[in-house]
Amino acid sequence: MSARHNDATFPFPGHVAIAASAGSGKTYQLAHRYIRLLVNGVPPDRICALTFSRKAAQEIFDAIVRYLVIAARSDRDASEMSRRIGNRAQGATDYMEALRAVVSNLNRLYVGTLDSFIIGVVRAFPSELGINMDFKVMDEGGAVAHDVRRAVMASIFNPETIPPNVQREFFEAFKQATFGREEKDIDDSLLRFVEKYRQHYRSIAEASAWGGAQAIWPSKSDWSLRVSDISKTLADINAVLAETEMPDKVRVRWNTFLSAVAGFDERATWPKDADRPFKNLISVVDDIRKGHATFIIDRKKQV
Repeated sequence: MSARHNDATFPFPGHVAIAASAGSGKTYQLAHRYIRLLVNGVPPDRICALTFSRKAAQEIFDAIVRYLVIAARSDRDASEMSRRIGNRAQGATDYMEALRAVVSNLNRLYVGTLDSFIIGVVRAFPSELGINMDFKVMDEGGAVAHDVRRAVMASIFNPETIPPNVQREFFEAFKQATFGREEKDIDDSLLRFVEKYRQHYRSIAEASAWGGAQAIWPSKSDWSLRVSDISKTLADINAVLAETEMPDKVRVRWNTFLSAVAGFDERATWPKDADRPFKNLISVVDDIRKGHATFIIDRKKQV
């Protein structure tokens, strides 16, 4: 809350920051500070009282009027109010004048939200701020936000606004980002994806932070360096399995596993039949790294 007064001798109480959690008495403190400014001669239309929500602003205004009415009832009540606001003693007539000033200037008071105050300033000076005069406030769940999201989706799917190769790259990246989650409606899925990561994008809007292997792994990843060794390992396992007797269904399962590993990338779907061979191998991974391992082919057979 702040105020300005032309009289240099006015006992202005200075700027005060009140930091407190919900229910700890901010409304009480702010209302009393507002009253102190009033009874010391600050016109109500020169005081700006801002808070975060409409409900809180209404509570502050109601408290201001209520406290002024109480203080205006008698000099005793006025003295108690002066003590509360840390002001010099004043009579009931002083608080009555303050109450009259508030009631007479309701159309000029500003007890509201930070958002509405900022919007009011922007609407008053759109040209100076370089903003279109017909701008609309986009509440997160409002109609304007809904229309904007739909317009964005329409432009993404429109080949006249985005080249087909860019569209393909975008959808490929989106598919990788949502790997493993089945989505029937890509439109709704994209909307949820955009909403989820919008705050991250607003914090880091630089294009270089949103993709590019070179940005993520400047000197290649440790994972990518090990990929070249997989083909030899698979060939060794396949040679051992070819010489081992096993039921046909077990051999199919192992072949499924080897094919899944050979063709695996971030877009691949891991087959369920490959789980058991994978678990059998992972249990002896340390021995495999040493070059010699005994692992389970079937429930009773080992190689």
